[in-house]
Amino acid sequence: YGEEIGMLGSGIDQNKRLGMLWQSDSKEGIPYNPSGADYTAQRDTSVANQEKDKTSLLNFYRLAASIRNKSTLYELGSVEAVDTGNDAIYMMKFSDVSSALYVIHNYSDIEQIVQVEGQIHSADHLQSNTLKDNVLTMLPFSTSIVYLEGTTQ
Repeated sequence: YGEEIGMLGSGIDQNKRLGMLWQSDSKEGIPYNPSGADYTAQRDTSVANQEKDKTSLLNFYRLAASIRNKSTLYELGSVEAVDTGNDAIYMMKFSDVSSALYVIHNYSDIEQIVQVEGQIHSADHLQSNTLKDNVLTMLPFSTSIVYLEGTTQ
Protein backbone atom coordinates (compact mmCIF):
# COMPACT_ATOMS: atom_id res chain seq x y z
CA TYR A 1 0.00 0.00 0.00
CA GLY A 2 2.88 2.39 -0.59
CA GLU A 3 5.00 1.98 2.54
CA GLU A 4 7.98 1.18 0.33
CA ILE A 5 7.87 4.73 -1.03
CA GLY A 6 6.99 6.40 2.26
CA MET A 7 3.30 6.93 1.57
CA LEU A 8 1.29 7.49 4.72
CA GLY A 9 -2.29 6.85 5.65
CA SER A 10 -3.77 7.06 9.10
CA GLY A 11 -6.95 6.66 11.08
CA ILE A 12 -9.63 4.56 9.46
CA ASP A 13 -8.76 1.40 7.54
CA GLN A 14 -9.60 2.88 4.12
CA ASN A 15 -6.90 5.53 4.64
CA LYS A 16 -4.36 2.75 5.12
CA ARG A 17 -5.32 1.27 1.76
CA LEU A 18 -4.72 4.26 -0.51
CA GLY A 19 -3.54 3.39 -4.00
CA MET A 20 0.13 3.55 -4.96
CA LEU A 21 1.04 6.96 -6.30
CA TRP A 22 2.88 6.17 -9.52
CA GLN A 23 3.33 9.75 -10.75
CA SER A 24 2.59 13.03 -9.03
CA ASP A 25 2.74 15.27 -12.09
CA SER A 26 0.03 13.58 -14.15
CA LYS A 27 -3.56 12.57 -13.48
CA GLU A 28 -2.79 9.18 -15.06
CA GLY A 29 -0.50 8.30 -12.14
CA ILE A 30 -2.95 9.23 -9.38
CA PRO A 31 -5.21 6.32 -8.39
CA TYR A 32 -8.71 6.56 -6.98
CA ASN A 33 -9.01 6.19 -3.22
CA PRO A 34 -11.07 3.36 -1.75
CA SER A 35 -14.65 4.12 -0.82
CA GLY A 36 -14.81 5.83 2.57
CA ALA A 37 -11.23 7.14 2.57
CA ASP A 38 -10.93 10.67 3.92
CA TYR A 39 -7.14 11.17 3.94
CA THR A 40 -6.48 14.73 2.78
CA ALA A 41 -2.75 15.24 3.34
CA GLN A 42 -0.58 16.14 0.37
CA ARG A 43 0.43 13.04 -1.57
CA ASP A 44 3.60 13.91 -3.46
CA THR A 45 5.76 10.83 -2.87
CA SER A 46 5.51 8.99 -6.16
CA VAL A 47 7.32 6.01 -7.62
CA ALA A 48 8.51 8.15 -10.54
CA ASN A 49 10.08 10.72 -8.20
CA GLN A 50 11.71 8.08 -6.00
CA GLU A 51 13.18 6.20 -8.96
CA LYS A 52 15.17 9.35 -9.77
CA ASP A 53 16.56 9.65 -6.22
CA LYS A 54 19.22 7.03 -5.47
CA THR A 55 18.81 7.66 -1.71
CA SER A 56 15.02 7.22 -1.74
CA LEU A 57 13.14 4.71 0.37
CA LEU A 58 12.07 2.82 -2.76
CA ASN A 59 15.68 2.39 -3.90
CA PHE A 60 16.67 1.33 -0.36
CA TYR A 61 14.03 -1.44 -0.49
CA ARG A 62 15.28 -2.49 -3.94
CA LEU A 63 18.86 -2.70 -2.67
CA ALA A 64 17.79 -4.67 0.40
CA ALA A 65 15.83 -7.12 -1.77
CA SER A 66 18.75 -7.58 -4.18
CA ILE A 67 21.10 -8.34 -1.27
CA ARG A 68 18.60 -10.78 0.24
CA ASN A 69 18.33 -12.59 -3.10
CA LYS A 70 22.11 -13.23 -3.20
CA SER A 71 21.96 -16.06 -0.67
CA THR A 72 19.60 -18.92 0.12
CA LEU A 73 20.75 -18.87 3.75
CA TYR A 74 17.95 -16.45 4.66
CA GLU A 75 15.31 -19.03 3.81
CA LEU A 76 17.12 -22.37 4.10
CA GLY A 77 19.76 -21.81 6.78
CA SER A 78 19.40 -21.81 10.53
CA VAL A 79 19.25 -18.46 12.31
CA GLU A 80 20.50 -17.39 15.69
CA ALA A 81 20.88 -14.11 17.53
CA VAL A 82 24.47 -13.15 18.36
CA ASP A 83 25.20 -11.34 21.62
CA THR A 84 27.56 -8.47 20.79
CA GLY A 85 27.55 -7.02 24.29
CA ASN A 86 26.25 -3.78 22.81
CA ASP A 87 22.55 -2.95 23.14
CA ALA A 88 22.75 -0.65 20.10
CA ILE A 89 23.75 -3.54 17.82
CA TYR A 90 21.51 -6.41 16.77
CA MET A 91 23.30 -9.22 14.98
CA MET A 92 21.83 -12.38 13.44
CA LYS A 93 23.83 -15.28 12.05
CA PHE A 94 22.37 -17.31 9.19
CA SER A 95 24.23 -20.55 8.49
CA ASP A 96 24.22 -24.06 7.09
CA VAL A 97 26.89 -26.78 7.19
CA SER A 98 29.21 -24.99 4.75
CA SER A 99 28.53 -21.27 4.90
CA ALA A 100 27.42 -18.41 7.10
CA LEU A 101 26.59 -14.73 7.03
CA TYR A 102 25.83 -12.05 9.59
CA VAL A 103 23.12 -9.42 9.30
CA ILE A 104 24.12 -6.54 11.57
CA HIS A 105 21.92 -3.57 12.48
CA ASN A 106 22.97 -0.41 14.29
CA TYR A 107 19.80 0.79 16.02
CA SER A 108 21.43 3.84 17.60
CA ASP A 109 21.83 7.42 16.46
CA ILE A 110 25.62 7.29 16.82
CA GLU A 111 28.36 5.46 14.95
CA GLN A 112 29.15 1.99 16.33
CA ILE A 113 32.20 -0.27 16.03
CA VAL A 114 31.57 -4.02 15.78
CA GLN A 115 34.16 -6.80 15.88
CA VAL A 116 33.14 -9.52 13.39
CA GLU A 117 34.39 -13.05 14.10
CA GLY A 118 35.45 -15.47 11.36
CA GLN A 119 37.16 -15.47 7.98
CA ILE A 120 35.38 -12.77 6.02
CA HIS A 121 34.70 -13.29 2.33
CA SER A 122 32.87 -10.05 1.50
CA ALA A 123 30.24 -7.60 2.70
CA ASP A 124 27.24 -5.65 1.50
CA HIS A 125 26.24 -2.41 3.16
CA LEU A 126 22.84 -0.76 2.95
CA GLN A 127 24.55 2.50 3.90
CA SER A 128 28.18 3.63 3.70
CA ASN A 129 29.56 1.41 6.47
CA THR A 130 33.14 0.19 6.28
CA LEU A 131 34.74 -3.15 7.09
CA LYS A 132 38.48 -3.52 7.55
CA ASP A 133 40.39 -6.30 9.35
CA ASN A 134 37.17 -7.73 10.84
CA VAL A 135 36.23 -4.34 12.31
CA LEU A 136 32.92 -2.99 11.05
CA THR A 137 32.30 0.74 11.44
CA MET A 138 28.58 1.37 11.25
CA LEU A 139 26.83 4.66 10.63
CA PRO A 140 23.80 5.50 12.78
CA PHE A 141 20.68 3.46 11.93
CA SER A 142 22.50 1.35 9.36
CA THR A 143 22.72 -2.28 8.27
CA SER A 144 25.51 -4.48 6.92
CA ILE A 145 25.64 -8.06 5.73
CA VAL A 146 28.96 -9.86 6.20
CA TYR A 147 29.61 -13.09 4.31
CA LEU A 148 32.07 -15.57 5.82
CA GLU A 149 34.49 -17.72 3.81
CA GLY A 150 32.68 -20.55 2.07
CA THR A 151 29.56 -18.49 1.53
CA THR A 152 28.48 -18.35 -2.09
CA GLN A 153 26.65 -15.30 -3.30
